[in-house]
Amino acid sequence: MPIVSANIQSLLDLEALEIEIDLKVLAQKTCSSLALKPALAEALFADSLGTIQTGTLLIHLGEVARSDSAVRDMLTTGHIAKLLSRWATFRSGHDYRVVGLPSVLFDPVSQAERIDYFARGAAHDMDGDLLDSQEAQAMSKREADIIERNMND
Repeated sequence: MPIVSANIQSLLDLEALEIEIDLKVLAQKTCSSLALKPALAEALFADSLGTIQTGTLLIHLGEVARSDSAVRDMLTTGHIAKLLSRWATFRSGHDYRVVGLPSVLFDPVSQAERIDYFARGAAHDMDGDLLDSQEAQAMSKREADIIERNMND
């Protein structure tokens, strides 16, 4: 099992890998743990629908982390938030690199959880050509628009 943050351990039952998780419920729990404003959380996680087994979720999170913009050596709540908030984008292309692109909201969460775990920070490179993809640009614009609309409420 990969290294997971204490916050992920509180969100998921890591002993029951075959248990089905409702993504909407997980999104709500994730939002609560991150203390996101309700309107922002609702907009960002609107496409978090369906269920997934805990073990499958951990596999997806591990793949996201491998190309994440902030933390690659452990699984964090930031990885869950990125995957859930970008669920529709992920489902359409299954490109973990797109899910791992920078997030002004979730990368600091990943870094803070990593610091808590290892007591030191980390930074990682990403594929520069990925930022040129239409999919990545559309996703980044969507997130920026949602954040701008909801941060001033």
